[in-house]
Amino acid sequence: MQVRTAGLLVGVLMATATWADDTRHDDTRHDDTRHDGRDAAPTSYDDTGRPYFAFQVGHQQLLDDHVAGDLAIDTPHGVDLWLGGMIGYNLSRHWGIELQAEGTEPDIRSKSLGKVKEFSNITITPALRYRHPLGAGRVVMFGTAGLGASLNDINDTGDPKVKLTTDEFSLVGSLGAGFEYFAVPNVAFGLGVYSLIHGDLDTDLQVLAGNRRGQPPSSDSSTMNLTSVSVLAHVRVFLGDPPDVEEEKRRKFLASEGPFDVDDPRFYFYLLGGSLMVQDDEFGDGVELEAPGGVNWTLGGAVGMNLTRHWGAEVQLFNFELNVDESGLGKFAELSNFTVMPQLRYRYPFCGGRLVPFATGGVGVAFNGLNDKRGRVDVFEAGSRDTPDLDIDGTSVAGVVGVGVEYFVNHHLSLGLAVPYYFYPDLDTTIVRGASVAHSKVNLSGPAPMLHVRVYLP
Repeated sequence: MQVRTAGLLVGVLMATATWADDTRHDDTRHDDTRHDGRDAAPTSYDDTGRPYFAFQVGHQQLLDDHVAGDLAIDTPHGVDLWLGGMIGYNLSRHWGIELQAEGTEPDIRSKSLGKVKEFSNITITPALRYRHPLGAGRVVMFGTAGLGASLNDINDTGDPKVKLTTDEFSLVGSLGAGFEYFAVPNVAFGLGVYSLIHGDLDTDLQVLAGNRRGQPPSSDSSTMNLTSVSVLAHVRVFLGDPPDVEEEKRRKFLASEGPFDVDDPRFYFYLLGGSLMVQDDEFGDGVELEAPGGVNWTLGGAVGMNLTRHWGAEVQLFNFELNVDESGLGKFAELSNFTVMPQLRYRYPFCGGRLVPFATGGVGVAFNGLNDKRGRVDVFEAGSRDTPDLDIDGTSVAGVVGVGVEYFVNHHLSLGLAVPYYFYPDLDTTIVRGASVAHSKVNLSGPAPMLHVRVYLP
């Protein structure tokens, strides 16, 4: 589901660049007249001396997937989803600095044991960035190089009698090259090819007696290497005033010059992150839902349009995954929820459009599924028991009402906080233990405090 969410968002973001470019060509106000009616200089795309942040997503391809023994890195549907971001500052027309952070969490599987672990890898890399603007600076070619740290963690035990360890920390080098296109002076869309260069990590595998596949004990000491090549799409958002604001009035972080929110129709998209606090954790018959680490991370995004001064419409896409637990067994599956939520938005601008409270409401559809299922799990040294088979309604309606507020950093960027309440109907569940079949219901409704990063075009 997370792969589906990311794919939809990437398609929307890349299409937005073309849409915004067409809109700007049709709307000469951006070239000849300021929004407040005064004459303005032609639009400038110079990003020198400007701080920024960026989000990027794409596919990472490992050059070697071997871990130890017959264990290897495995990715759902062949896609190793790579999520990351950057913060940086352009020092001159050509040179800048940035801090890159990215992460993946593929499965570790073997032909004989199935899935045994998940492998979390997070890299944090300070880097230099060289830029070469073309023409008026609307298209920018770039290259990056850096050296940083790789944080490695083997987690989410699939079979407690299979022990796997590796180095938790290592150095990593980063090289990248790509291009980006400024849709508006504060927002650029781009595409790049990156390589993370790792050294070998020592691995140690031990298959203990009594493992779930009945294999004899074994061990293997080996190495793994995470060197990879990635193709990534990104959106880069610049803070403060655009370069066509007078030098003495220009601010680097919070724009001094409006307008901010405006009455004209404007397209927007945003990323959202928070926690949907499910109020019902009983799946039925002793099986419970649990948020990993106590936080039900809810991630996604939305696209929308402000139609009038107060009214707009948007479509949210988000996903969360809850652990499925049973006393004595621990986690043995995950419940995934992917929700598509069309909704109306009413807003009321204050402070010249800089501070904008809003309310939302809508009806959509939810897709539910059980994944990452595990078979027999050892519980006691003297024996084992089988995990139950589960089933749940796959599709349901969903609804939302909520309130929030956004603060405009500049004309094209706002930061927001929202508190929606998502409604889901009772979902029928089935728990099968041998010849025993139990039917129950679960409800995923709850409040979801969320942060928004919203980008407006044009």
